[in-house]
Amino acid sequence: MSTLRRAFRGLLYATLAVLLVSGGLWEWLRSALLMKVHGGTAMLALLLLGAALASHVPTGWKDARYKGTGIGILAAAAWLIISGHLLYYSGDEAVRQAASYSHLGAGIGLPVLLGLHLWRRALV
Repeated sequence: MSTLRRAFRGLLYATLAVLLVSGGLWEWLRSALLMKVHGGTAMLALLLLGAALASHVPTGWKDARYKGTGIGILAAAAWLIISGHLLYYSGDEAVRQAASYSHLGAGIGLPVLLGLHLWRRALV
């Protein structure tokens, strides 16, 4: 099992919480400030994802018990990156609309997958 260091986990969970809250509140309030917080926090999340890809994923890949949820987390993160890019840069309104709905779905799904990933680990 490849656990992340406590400080890294704390920063990762706090970052994901800010993303979830700022994204959810933005859906409701449509505030420019929330979008800035969400986008800035996403940059930190990209750095943390890169660090996890370099350290946690290669060693954890050997343990099949967590592979399904791990792949789900990585897939959701990848789609959040792609759909976020489409939301920011696409000029096609139909593409932006589809990206918006799927970004929201992946943003809600990622914490669920992470919770399952952690829950499975706690069972061992």
